[in-house]
Amino acid sequence: MFTYLPNNNPQDVQEADIEILTAGPRDMVQYTNQPSQDKNGNTLAQATVNSTNPGKRDWTVWNTYRLDWMPKMTSWYVNGESVANISFQAPRDPSGLILNMWSDGGSWTGNMSLYDEAYLQIQWIEVVYNTSGAYGGSGNKRRDESGAGGVLEKRKGTPGCKVVCSVDEKVNVTGTPALLYNNTGMAPAGWRGDRMGALVWIPVVLVGGAVFGYL
Repeated sequence: MFTYLPNNNPQDVQEADIEILTAGPRDMVQYTNQPSQDKNGNTLAQATVNSTNPGKRDWTVWNTYRLDWMPKMTSWYVNGESVANISFQAPRDPSGLILNMWSDGGSWTGNMSLYDEAYLQIQWIEVVYNTSGAYGGSGNKRRDESGAGGVLEKRKGTPGCKVVCSVDEKVNVTGTPALLYNNTGMAPAGWRGDRMGALVWIPVVLVGGAVFGYL
């Protein structure tokens, strides 16, 4: 799973990865802010963290993988526990979100032999997108929609956002969205929160498996 903004120059690609190599240890996941090599092909060690899942949990069972993409850092979590934080070349511009399973027969992905197999199952995906400014507290129930300095730009012809949520600040359960205000009259009971920061939160529940070979 990765965020991706392509470029004709490989050194200018913007990408934040969660990668599982099925030929590797069953509890190891690689997290990278791409590119992971410089223009001469030398490895950029500061771009990648090879991390063991909390409790050495096997990636062939269900796990929740989370990516927080912030202005100056990318952070990753597995089952709610921090596994990697990379500030080096964090993506800067609006990007796509891609989930795939592939092999190109190269030195890293390898080659899958006849009758070998690998598979990927996704139970759910949740994306929270927020570029609004700091929430001003109970006396200020609206967020800045001027569109400058990284805050949310108001859509043309619309009256503004009717529902605003926060993530991870003053909530009961880390990673749970908290409702700040709701102008639709349909607020779920028990949702609450105080602040909003700029981030993209992408948790994904994945289970993968491999029999013999690798992908």
